[in-house]
Amino acid sequence: MLLNNVDVDLRIGYGDWPELQIAKILQETTVPICVEAKLLFFNHLTDLMDSPLVYTLGHEDNWSRFFSANKLSMDSFSN
Repeated sequence: MLLNNVDVDLRIGYGDWPELQIAKILQETTVPICVEAKLLFFNHLTDLMDSPLVYTLGHEDNWSRFFSANKLSMDSFSN
């Protein structure tokens, strides 16, 4: 894809756009969130095992990356 007449293009992703010159400008942090009523049930990340997880389109691997960064495997989860 050739971007004519564009000086800057901001993208979210892994930087795998070989046809473009890229420069990382910030590090994204993924943080799990929930409604306050559910917060009382979560004392540890493993408490999420039986809870439905919401996935962001285009970033379907966020949960596996989050759990991996916290030394947990998605294989243990029922969703």
